[in-house]
Amino acid sequence: MNDQASKPCRVCPNPQPVLVDRIATPNCEKPVPVFRCADCGHFSLYPQQYQDQKAFQWDGIDFYLHNRDQREAAASQVIERLYTTFRRRNRRSPRNFLDAGCAIGLSLPLAERRGMSATGIEPEEKLARYGRDELGVNVRHGMLRDIDSEHDR
Repeated sequence: MNDQASKPCRVCPNPQPVLVDRIATPNCEKPVPVFRCADCGHFSLYPQQYQDQKAFQWDGIDFYLHNRDQREAAASQVIERLYTTFRRRNRRSPRNFLDAGCAIGLSLPLAERRGMSATGIEPEEKLARYGRDELGVNVRHGMLRDIDSEHDR
């Protein structure tokens, strides 16, 4: 399962996480690679397909609410696969779930139902606010690097 693991870990300084799985999703043409950092244990998805789509149409909150049931079902499958992979590799259940770029946070209640403490980070303020105010989920506005630096202060 050798994939381009040239992206560094999103949590720690490890320059090369290891590819551990590929997850098919209805939103991507190809399965999305899942990497695990050998240093900190962080799991991360790299949906390169979104970056490659030049004509990706983003229309804000309505985009994420359109076909919400299907989006939640797809997210639930991805979270279950990540949950299972984590349990298999670590012989324990994950306690925390972080969704960086979570949009309105549809994934967060799904992770909470599996017993995890779930937090989302979203750079678009309007989406983060909608998740907090309308869905009641823990979505923080900002970039991961900015929020991570708050803990260093």
